[in-house]
Amino acid sequence: RIVKLLDNFDIAAKLKQLAPGIEIIGRIYLQNQPMDGDPVVRAEEWWAQVNKTLLQYRAVDYWEGYNEPDADAAAMPWYSAFETHRVNLLARAGLRAVIGCFSVGMPDVTTPSTIQAFYPAIDAAIAAGGILGLHEYCQPYMACEFDNST
Repeated sequence: RIVKLLDNFDIAAKLKQLAPGIEIIGRIYLQNQPMDGDPVVRAEEWWAQVNKTLLQYRAVDYWEGYNEPDADAAAMPWYSAFETHRVNLLARAGLRAVIGCFSVGMPDVTTPSTIQAFYPAIDAAIAAGGILGLHEYCQPYMACEFDNST
């Protein structure tokens, strides 16, 4: 069982008491999610912005970064480097990451080079006990409600 909390993490420890074995994902809303410049510097800026909160709420099992980033083929190498560094920042603090947090239809998994560019972030997350986040609002697969004729 998984619970996702947004911005209010005071309930995390209580949830763990009420539902042993539950895993909690936390996300801090950020109005700006810059995807330009040096991805390592941007990850450091993200950490500087959120670290006090993340370190305060140890009952949260995994922390998301950017929410539904623009992860097209051109942006994926940058985002992979950002997420890789973010995973490592969290791991150094004893925390685990949710990487990706992709929106429906992203990334384009039908173009292998796009998802392959994200492999370094996936490898970093696996090594640090992280998980991959994907926002999927239909089933059994992402494109099941997509109509290419419209």
